[in-house]
Amino acid sequence: MANVFPDADGKNERCCWLKRSLCALVLFSASYFAYFSFFSGNNVVRDLRQCPFCEPSPPSPPVVTGAAARSPTTLAHIVFVIGASNATWAKRRAGREGDGEVRWLVMGDDDTVFFPENLVAVLDKYDHREMYYVGSTSESVGQNVVHSYSMAFGGGGYAISYPAAAALAGIMDGCLDRYNEFYGSDHRVQACLAELGVPLTTEPGFHQLDLKGHVYGLLAAHPVAPLVSLHHLDRLNPISPNWLKRLPATPLRTFRAWSGSPAGPFTVNTRPEATPNATALPCHRKPIMFYLDRVTAMSTPTTNWTLTEYVPEVLSGERCNTTGFDAATKVQMIQVIALKMDPTIWKRAPRRQCCKVQNANEGDKLIVKIHECKPDEATTSV
Repeated sequence: MANVFPDADGKNERCCWLKRSLCALVLFSASYFAYFSFFSGNNVVRDLRQCPFCEPSPPSPPVVTGAAARSPTTLAHIVFVIGASNATWAKRRAGREGDGEVRWLVMGDDDTVFFPENLVAVLDKYDHREMYYVGSTSESVGQNVVHSYSMAFGGGGYAISYPAAAALAGIMDGCLDRYNEFYGSDHRVQACLAELGVPLTTEPGFHQLDLKGHVYGLLAAHPVAPLVSLHHLDRLNPISPNWLKRLPATPLRTFRAWSGSPAGPFTVNTRPEATPNATALPCHRKPIMFYLDRVTAMSTPTTNWTLTEYVPEVLSGERCNTTGFDAATKVQMIQVIALKMDPTIWKRAPRRQCCKVQNANEGDKLIVKIHECKPDEATTSV
C-alpha cells in the first residue's frame, strides 16, 4: 500500500514550490491590474481616475505679497456703480467691461456720500488680484437680523475686486433666480458671492447709518479707521458743520434706532445723552459741544500739516453755575494742529494718535497738537 504521507524532505520541497507559485500569482495579478488601470482603453478604474470629483486640485497661483508686488491703487482704478430701479435705467451711463485698469467696483445708493481719498486708502490695503468683498453691516441690530450679518449694506457702500466681479458675472443670471425673494440687490450680491465662497471683509469706515436724529455722537468716537462713507443724510439731523467733535470713545446716544426700540440695541456701545430736562443730568455733566469752523492747510519744504479750528455750540438757557465749570465755558476756540494724514498708516497695526494740550489767551483758547504715540505713551497721566 502506497505511503500518502511524504517524508520530511518531500514536505519541504512541496512548501517551497507552493511559495514560489503564490509569489508568481501575486506578481502576475499586480501587473494585470496596473496594465488595465493605466493603459486599457475601456475600464472602470481609468474612468474613476478621470472622474472630475476625483482629480487633484489645480496648482494654486503663486502668492505675491508686499508693497513692491503691485503698484498703489488710485482713484483711476475704481469704477463707481449706483443702485437704480428700472424706471431710471435708461438714464444711467453704462460702464465699460474688460478694462484692464479697473481693480475695484464700488457700489452705492443714490444718497451715499463717499470720501474718495479714504476709500482709496482702504482698498489699497488689499490685493486687487484676489477675490475680495469689502464693506460693513448696519449699525442697527434689527436691520442685520432682517437681512444678514454677513452682508455689506448697499447704502453704506461696498467694494468688489475685479476677479470677484468677473466670477460673479458668470453665475449672476442663475443666482438672481435662486434669490429672487430677497429685498435688495446688496442681499442678492452677498448670497451670490457666498456661493463662490467669498466672505465679507469688514471695514468699519463704511456707514449704513440706519439711525435717526443726530449722529455726531457716533462720528466723534469713530473707530481707528478711515471714514469711507455716510448714508441717509437726508433723513438725519444736519451734521455739517456740526461734526467731528471731541468726545470720549463711547458714542453719545444722540440717535434713535431705525426700527423697534429707539434706544437700540446697536452694534456699538453707546451712552445716554443728557436731555434738556432739568431733572436729567446735572449741567456739569452735560458735554460742551465744539463744532468744526474752518480748516487751513499749511506746508513747509519738508512737511504738510493742517490747522483745524472748532467753536462752541451756542445754547440758549440758564448758565451752569456749578463750581469748576467756569473754566470749561470760558474756552471759545479749540485749535488742532496735525501733520497731514499719511494714507499708508492704515496698513499698519491700528492705534489712536496722541496729543498735547496747552492753554492760550488766558484760558479762552485750547491748542491741541497731534502726534504719533510713543511706544509707552498712554492717554492717562501718571
